[in-house]
Amino acid sequence: MISWMRLGKKSKVNLVKILVQISFIFLNLNKNLNKLINF
Repeated sequence: MISWMRLGKKSKVNLVKILVQISFIFLNLNKNLNKLINF
C-alpha cells in the first residue's frame, strides 16, 4: 500500500478533487430523490 506521505502533492490534490466531485454527485442524487418523493 502506498503511504500518504510518499504520494506527490499533485496526487493528493487529484484525490481531493475526485472526492469533492463524488460528494457533489451524491448531493445532486439526494435532491433529485427528494423531488421524486415530493412529486
